[in-house]
Amino acid sequence: MAETCFIVDDEPIEAKALEWILKDAFPELTVYRETSGRRILELAEACKPDLLIADIQMPGINGLDLIYELKDSFPKLKVILISAYEEFEYAQRAIQLEVKHYLVKPAGREEIVRTVRSTLDECRRERKVRTEHILNRERFQLTNHFLQKELFNGLIQGTLNDANFQEMRQLLGIDEMPGYLVTFKPMGSSGMEAAQELIRKWKVLFPVVLELALGEMKLALIFSSELPLQVTAELDKNIKRFQNQKQPGLVWEIQPVGTELSAVREAFRRVLLQLRGDNQLKLKVEDYIRKNYHRDLRVEEMAAYARFSVNYFSKWFKKSFGETFSEYLTAYRVEQAAALLRLKNGASIKEVSFQVGFHDPNYFSRVFKKIKGKNPSEV
Repeated sequence: MAETCFIVDDEPIEAKALEWILKDAFPELTVYRETSGRRILELAEACKPDLLIADIQMPGINGLDLIYELKDSFPKLKVILISAYEEFEYAQRAIQLEVKHYLVKPAGREEIVRTVRSTLDECRRERKVRTEHILNRERFQLTNHFLQKELFNGLIQGTLNDANFQEMRQLLGIDEMPGYLVTFKPMGSSGMEAAQELIRKWKVLFPVVLELALGEMKLALIFSSELPLQVTAELDKNIKRFQNQKQPGLVWEIQPVGTELSAVREAFRRVLLQLRGDNQLKLKVEDYIRKNYHRDLRVEEMAAYARFSVNYFSKWFKKSFGETFSEYLTAYRVEQAAALLRLKNGASIKEVSFQVGFHDPNYFSRVFKKIKGKNPSEV
């Protein structure tokens, strides 16, 4: 990559001679020559200099002020000061601006070339170090991401052994840190957004945070020696926020899993069993409602069908469906009524309301409008 050099000297002949020397000695170097510091500042935005060769004493913006201005936007800029002045105050301020090269007029061609070559070599070494640093960081991020994904997949699929697990923990730098499995069951889109927001924060707070969507659950496996209070406080704060807004929030659980694979695997096994059981029961409950919604279907009947107490079934239903059994059944009945009304088969609103399980046509009409935003007669 070719470097860009700015020359600024208010003496046009000297500036031209310097430009000629540089173009002759360094054909690959892009050289811009100006007699005004102000013009150099305007040029810098478009041309992004690597090297500045500047006279100290110039009208308007002097060399030292120019360096100060440019360093703000180009902190890696290399500078060679060239002047007829050898006064200590200039040298002292130049050192503060990290200027390493100072030439006194009239400098000979050999001295100029040697100084510029040394400065360009310094530019190239620093650029190489920066490039290697960026590449190493990208490699680390890629490797880290791959390891985290492999660790989570291995835990879910049960393909990890103790040696693999401990090796991955060492590579991720978490071999001495206990793990914690946080299981979210978001209720609605707002709950999912809240879960994502918390996980984003934890990725900044903690060394390793693995996340996975598993059915309707969201899992976060956190490794940290400073976990429970911080995480619990975040979750409590989030739940209170949703309670205050009277919106569905998060159902969550924190399980300490220690440092051993067996404990982590057992925690995942419990989550998978819970997910499978919940999904199967949820499907059975939905099917039962579809087949019986037109009857006088009550929560006591549903609880008995699920083999739960009424209180436990109500909590489970709210957690699984994001709304109460009564709200779900009412909304389902309204949807079925809207479908029947769209058929235009001559059935009256009263007849349709009875067909879908309502006993009061007036109540049906009020509920229908509340949910659908219009009267049954407008369907």
